[in-house]
Amino acid sequence: MRRRKGGGFGPQPLEYADIEAFQRLSGMRFAPWEVDILEEIDDLALVDYTARQINLDED
Repeated sequence: MRRRKGGGFGPQPLEYADIEAFQRLSGMRFAPWEVDILEEIDDLALVDYTARQINLDED
């Protein structure tokens, strides 16, 4: 889902609408705990992206 998410100034957090659209288009249904995990993974990905950008700026 992340690579389908546009962002003008870098990656944007996944929104519930993104998850809902993925479920509708794929025919998959996530349990609430799975959505929680997707949100946690997305948060970690954004933190990692930010850290990498900071490291690039320092070099």
